Amino acid sequence: MEKKVLSRLKFSYDSLPNDELRSCLLYCYLFPEDSKIPKIDLIDYWESEGFLDSIGGWDVLGALVRACLLEDGGDHVKMHDMIHDMALWIANEIEEEEEEKFLVRAGVGLTDAPKIEEWEGVKRISLMQNKIRSLPQIPTCPRLQTLLLEYNHIEEITESFFQSLPSLRVLSLKRNYSLTELPVGILSLVSLHHLDLSRTCISGLPQELKALVLRMLYCGPRHQPIVEEGNVLSADAESLMKEIHCLEQLNLITLSFRGSRGVENFLKFPKLQNITQALYIEDCNSLPLNLLHLANMEHLEELDIEDKMMGEFNLFVKLELLIIRNASNLERIYRDPLPFPQLEEIRISECPKLKKLPLNSSSAKGHNIVIAEQKEWWEELQWEDQATQNAFFPCFRPIEE
Repeated sequence: MEKKVLSRLKFSYDSLPNDELRSCLLYCYLFPEDSKIPKIDLIDYWESEGFLDSIGGWDVLGALVRACLLEDGGDHVKMHDMIHDMALWIANEIEEEEEEKFLVRAGVGLTDAPKIEEWEGVKRISLMQNKIRSLPQIPTCPRLQTLLLEYNHIEEITESFFQSLPSLRVLSLKRNYSLTELPVGILSLVSLHHLDLSRTCISGLPQELKALVLRMLYCGPRHQPIVEEGNVLSADAESLMKEIHCLEQLNLITLSFRGSRGVENFLKFPKLQNITQALYIEDCNSLPLNLLHLANMEHLEELDIEDKMMGEFNLFVKLELLIIRNASNLERIYRDPLPFPQLEEIRISECPKLKKLPLNSSSAKGHNIVIAEQKEWWEELQWEDQATQNAFFPCFRPIEE
């Protein structure tokens, strides 16, 4: 009976219009059964793996949801148990026919990594969401492209671990809170495109990283803007910012900062601004800046600014002028309305996806704010409520295209 059901489900898989969609669906098998998979993570992985040559990630998600092969959950998707079983069945078939091996032990409570002989000849490995503390000494995996080790208890990676992984494209170490450094041996990962170090205690990057062809680097929290002390790759130090700036092949990064120094250092590096996908700033009550100027951030999708110690209602107490230019992918500045007691002007330009400002009718009480942008953008702006729209309607000053 089960095989008959799986055969019917496989018909839906086979009916997908191209191999890209099929590869993207099978990739979801790397995540624990019945887990919520963040959409942005999936799309970033797909892009790093080279699955999205002729189709966009959001289009892929839409197609798989419409085919009832993934369940839409807002900011995440889920793979039904039966679809997960089908993916396992297909992965086994692929292994037999094309000798493409998967090693998936995600979310099964492992305390030790699989034995080294199990790694040999494998193309994709997922050991995420376990309790693994250490890794094999020197796995020989010349074909390995994907290694997902996130949500474990890894404390150290030996110098020799990366020695025989020449094909590795995607490495995720996020949420290994006890991991404090990367070994120099990472230089051996000559094909690495995607490195996720978010929510680790790594405080610096080895100089050898410069020699790699990294395209995506994640430092700091993802999806959760509130940072726990010590659990973030701090980019506050100017020397660390210089290290990241020297990664010539890098074209996407997420960063988080505490207080003013990190932000000030960040603003010294226009290249980093240009490749930043998400920017999180905490303890911004300490910012001495009267001017927050974020320009030419064409990849910026999310900007979250919060003061954990002082509370949300002390944000931006000194901010007088907010300028955001050429952030073509920015969709939000903050998730809730904020007060701006000293704000005098907001200038927005070339931010077509930004449809809502963090304002309500009380955000600038008693102050005359000027909001400068093109008329078309203003007409499409979404408001918290009618009272907010009424309060800020007189503030608009159109600018010429």
